[in-house]
Amino acid sequence: MRYEFSLILQALDKAKIIPEIKKIVSSLVERGGVIRTMENLGERQLPYKMIANAKKHITGRYLVVDTELPADELPPIRRAMVLNETVIRCTIIRKNRATIKLSKKTLKEYINSKRIL
Repeated sequence: MRYEFSLILQALDKAKIIPEIKKIVSSLVERGGVIRTMENLGERQLPYKMIANAKKHITGRYLVVDTELPADELPPIRRAMVLNETVIRCTIIRKNRATIKLSKKTLKEYINSKRIL
């Protein structure tokens, strides 16, 4: 199945965040996942204070990982994300075929094909 992981990580400096990102990605690959895309959206202020691992966070680093992995491996990966002290929030979205096809089109092509305007 195809999944999108939206992660909010602690706002660490570059030297500390790179090994943490590698650890997260390697845990996906070790469980049979194939990374399609990974996008680091950078450090941003959080929309509200978030508490994770007994700490309050007001800034975080946003990371989006598009991956394919077996459905039975999802619960252990979700558990590993919860236990990882660097991860503030992890949201996992299952992508269906229509979503994947739509993401390959541009917005203009989508509007033209649906004749919305």
